[in-house]
Amino acid sequence: MAEAHAHPHTHEEQKKFFPTADVKEVGPCKLQIRVEITAQRVKEEIDHKYKDLNESMAIPGFRKGHAPRNVLERKFGKALLDDLKFELLSGSFEEVKEEKKLEPVGEPELEPEKITLEEGKAFVYEMKIEVRPTFEIKNYEGIKVVKPAVVVEDKDIDAVLKGFQESKAELIPAEDNVAREGDQLTADFSLVVDGKTLETGENNAVFLTPDVQFFGKELPEFYKAIVGKKVGDVVEVPVQLPENFADKAAAGKTAGIKTTIKSVKQKKLPPVDTDFAKKQFDMDTVEELRA
Repeated sequence: MAEAHAHPHTHEEQKKFFPTADVKEVGPCKLQIRVEITAQRVKEEIDHKYKDLNESMAIPGFRKGHAPRNVLERKFGKALLDDLKFELLSGSFEEVKEEKKLEPVGEPELEPEKITLEEGKAFVYEMKIEVRPTFEIKNYEGIKVVKPAVVVEDKDIDAVLKGFQESKAELIPAEDNVAREGDQLTADFSLVVDGKTLETGENNAVFLTPDVQFFGKELPEFYKAIVGKKVGDVVEVPVQLPENFADKAAAGKTAGIKTTIKSVKQKKLPPVDTDFAKKQFDMDTVEELRA
């Protein structure tokens, strides 16, 4: 069982989850990693999320910042835990890579939908990563090599930095509650076929992008219909159900995805400044980072 980390921390500092990790070699260039974050750290993060939510959301019937925890849990609990789960996965993996000096090739193999996050329990998950093979090269002295010229343009650097900003983005409630491209939408979804509701899902979170998928296929119509809508709006978007849909009577039919928007969150990107260069790349200036 993992022990609680003794170091104090604040959310004003760079967030640390202090995971423990067990790394095993399970094949050529392949490692299996078991990661655990203590129940205490999980509770701290959940409490902090609810505190932020309470201070930023106006709940009908309560003064801002004074809504009871159980009311917030009932309305936003699933979406909040889903958000936090992915923060824990991403953040703890970065810490494990740094601590164990791992250099993965490609994305880790894991199944987020099978990973659970519960208050009062440690957050535990396993994944597999591929790493570069190690070679011992002999008798290479004296070999002449030609170093190819590589031209890196400003746009290439900007694209890489934007990717790092995106990976470190914080999700914050949209002040005007209006949905825009790239926002995270929390909504209740109902699948309606021939006027009858077949399936429902409450407080499901999706990112609003043109390639958003439903039933295994991209549905740009959903993206177009939701952009510009606000919290409280109800929108129904048509979708063609696949031939292998579970309900055979509805397979292949045109259905409607009835969407009731519950909340909208925007990505707050960290600025590319001296602090960003120091924390993320251990460089003293932005100019050094771009060099």
